[in-house]
Amino acid sequence: MRAAVRWIVTVPPSVLLACVALMVAGAIVGLQPLWASPQLSLAAVAHAGDTASVYRMLHSGADPNRAGDVAMSSTTVSLTPLEAAVESRQVETVQVLLRAGARIADAAGDTAGDTAGDTAVPRLVCLARASSAGEVERFLQTTYHVQPSEADCSRMQLPPN
Repeated sequence: MRAAVRWIVTVPPSVLLACVALMVAGAIVGLQPLWASPQLSLAAVAHAGDTASVYRMLHSGADPNRAGDVAMSSTTVSLTPLEAAVESRQVETVQVLLRAGARIADAAGDTAGDTAGDTAVPRLVCLARASSAGEVERFLQTTYHVQPSEADCSRMQLPPN
């Protein structure tokens, strides 16, 4: 009986202590067994609507115009952070990205960078409309003086939402 009690009192705490020591040793060499988080792109974080993390990533040097993979329903698509922010329906995230230098032309897939006479802003307005992001749509319309009639969404190619 004493041997069983001694075993119960010593073995489980010793095993627990050994596990903790292994986790600490793993953390020292770069392993993160319990708290590992995947490396998310700025676009994925913007799509999640995490404005604070978007702000931190931008101030850590993330490119506000670099497209990244975003998981949407059953597929993964490549979106710019601005497109992802519009889809998240978070006007604050859109504003943070624009203040950090996100180019609307990049969000429209315009590689020439010329937005004069382009459909860049109307395309984002259509994306906001398709995403039921009324506040983002109004922000884009008032900031960039886009009339609702200018955003002919029937001919816009939008990412799936």
